[in-house]
Amino acid sequence: MTRTNRLHSTVSGLVDWFNSRKPVRTGNLIATFFGDIAMPRGGCLATQNLLDVMGLVGIGDGLVRTSLSRLSAENMFNRTRTGRKSFYALSENAWAEYEQASAVIYSPLPEAWNAHWLVIMLIDVPSGGLDMASPERSAKENTPALEPESDLRKSLKQLGFARFGAQILIRPSNFPPKMRQHLDRLLDDASILLIEGQGGVIPTGFKALTDQIWDVSALQQAYEDFTRRYDPIAALLEKGAEITPEEALMIRLLMIHEYRAIVLKDPMLPPDILPAHWSGSKARQLCRDIYAQVFELSESWVSAHCYTETGPLPPPNGLLYERFGGFVG
Repeated sequence: MTRTNRLHSTVSGLVDWFNSRKPVRTGNLIATFFGDIAMPRGGCLATQNLLDVMGLVGIGDGLVRTSLSRLSAENMFNRTRTGRKSFYALSENAWAEYEQASAVIYSPLPEAWNAHWLVIMLIDVPSGGLDMASPERSAKENTPALEPESDLRKSLKQLGFARFGAQILIRPSNFPPKMRQHLDRLLDDASILLIEGQGGVIPTGFKALTDQIWDVSALQQAYEDFTRRYDPIAALLEKGAEITPEEALMIRLLMIHEYRAIVLKDPMLPPDILPAHWSGSKARQLCRDIYAQVFELSESWVSAHCYTETGPLPPPNGLLYERFGGFVG
């Protein structure tokens, strides 16, 4: 069997593996396609485009239409119709969420850690103010129990902050620039106190608790599974195996879909407090390498098949080429 035929077989096996997982979360895959491919090209697509793309990976029209209706009801999409054709565009809220997720998914590797930490104190001041005559009592009375996570808490958790008690969240300050910019926007006008400073030597006892605090063992296994699944594709592409534009799109979509699900849970801790032989860095490099290799062919398929109400999709914006720290598309 030639390398090209082996790659065709590997891509087919990847699609079979994806569809073997139950339930197949069609809405999540649509979200991946919009965030990875449609958003840099305006964020609007015809329904038929989405049916065609999902069809490439074995998802039927009925599941796609049902998922689109649900996502529209959840205010992820705005739906319009022109004649007999319908179109879906990202809502303003969804666009903001996608920008936040993209800052994590496509971030470059964090810079070397300078041993600085970020500490966030969430401040809840009652409408009547604090009782300064008895601040200890006032603070105790107005410290909330561990209530369900607010939107702010969820966003901070996605950025790798660990919760220490009801009001304190902590993480190392080794943010890539775009993630730090997103944190600053997130905290703008929020009732918080942000403290950044250098810590001391990390004690062995704290390192032993890293997995309990950030659950890195589950991430380690997920990254290893991802690497095992996509290593053969990278090797065949590196050796010159040829693929079609359809296969390039399928690889890109399924790879980013799986990587996205892992990396959005990754606190991106510095090596100083990660387990030895951390698999996240290798998985990220693998994802970046394959992404660069399939990019042009996958984009050619999108250009040839996808359209908006006004005609062909616009070309990708420049931000697309800054993903993973920059690559040549």
